[in-house]
Amino acid sequence: MNIPELNKRILQLVDIKASGSVNKFSKKINISQQKLNRLFILDKRTQKYPSVPTDIIVNISEMFVNINIDWLMTGRGEMFNNQSNENYSNNNIVTGSGNMQNNNSNNNQLVADDNLFLENAFLKKEVKILREQLEMQKKFIEILEKK
Repeated sequence: MNIPELNKRILQLVDIKASGSVNKFSKKINISQQKLNRLFILDKRTQKYPSVPTDIIVNISEMFVNINIDWLMTGRGEMFNNQSNENYSNNNIVTGSGNMQNNNSNNNQLVADDNLFLENAFLKKEVKILREQLEMQKKFIEILEKK
């Protein structure tokens, strides 16, 4: 079984942002190395790669604000929201396929609007998940109080 595309994109970020060191990257995003490393190792019991937990995505997006969330989640678009990444020249960006491309177009406002829309959608999903978790915790507390 091949490593899932989202996991591959996170591995690309590990290469770019931490010189390939999962340990360094995990410290940067405040996630345990073991938890991050699991994403890249086939589970022997299920014969599948684990899905990426939400906290890893959130921590990546908070630590590296220039990462394009749409690229991270879907592989569409460029890796970076702008061209200010220290690892690339001002006229080059990395596309979702990992290829370098020259980008001199003036569509930054459209890209910014799209990214805000996607980030908003991502945050709405996160809020929904947190509300569901809160409801489960409330029910659990009610059960404990009855005992």
